[in-house]
Amino acid sequence: MRMISSLEKIVDSNLLILCHNWLEWLKLEKLSSVATIRNYSTDIRVFMVFINHHKSSNISVSLIKELSISDFRAWISSLHNSNIKSISLARKISAIKNFFKYLSKFEQIENNNIFAIRSPKLSKSLPRPLLEEDAKMAIENIATISQDNWVNLRDMAILALIYGCGLRISEALSINKSQINNDYLSIVGKGKKERIIPVLPIVRQYINNYLEQCPYHIDNEIFVSIKGEPLSADLFRVQVRKLRKKFGLNDKVTPHAFRHSFATHLLAGGADLRAIQDLLGHEDLSTTERYTLIETSKLVEVYNKFHPRG
Repeated sequence: MRMISSLEKIVDSNLLILCHNWLEWLKLEKLSSVATIRNYSTDIRVFMVFINHHKSSNISVSLIKELSISDFRAWISSLHNSNIKSISLARKISAIKNFFKYLSKFEQIENNNIFAIRSPKLSKSLPRPLLEEDAKMAIENIATISQDNWVNLRDMAILALIYGCGLRISEALSINKSQINNDYLSIVGKGKKERIIPVLPIVRQYINNYLEQCPYHIDNEIFVSIKGEPLSADLFRVQVRKLRKKFGLNDKVTPHAFRHSFATHLLAGGADLRAIQDLLGHEDLSTTERYTLIETSKLVEVYNKFHPRG
């Protein structure tokens, strides 16, 4: 990674290789998203730059092994002084802890002092789903964003996949042609966990409409950019931002909101919570249970609005 390579002047070659190996492990073994790898790459770079200044020394494997709790606390203090948000601080701490876990597990390099650092407590906001009619309307309206009809069909198919199958944006964009020739999708999600998801006929139709009009020969990932390259999540988010701007939609209309909507609408329709957990690929049922809180909050809102004593 370019960001890691930029550390060559302050990090010795052996440690630099370990950083590269860690990021490759995240990509190939943990199947972390492009965004996660990019963020963790930035986090390790900033951490190394801080340690270089803090210790007034170039950074070697032996120095990393000797970092004290005070050194890690000094790093945390520098982050606090930069006025970053708690969620960003938590991610940076998570990234560096992950790096040291990797060093311990795969490279036999031990330093457990980082694990004495506590992450900030984050308030867990509820997922923000769309109304059913708004989700369907957004899928139709995104077909008006591009001047190229095949691009519009592509964007409709992606939103339909996320909403119809509950996929993460990274999962939707990684789908290849061999995965869509039947009534089910086999998705390998976070932690290399496979899940089987039924594909609605209307979702298959959206995908087929796109493939029929796509000007490029598709070998692997089916969703491509106007240059014929695999479509990135960032580029697709740009399309959704254009959709919001053109139709004056709420900021909560994001690709991930369609995944939230998939779960919320299934739950409202009476689907079993465990089944929704399996479809979403949640490891912990408590993550899925947050959607029951949305339904409860809606009931309270209706009660307060319409009850004669409300």
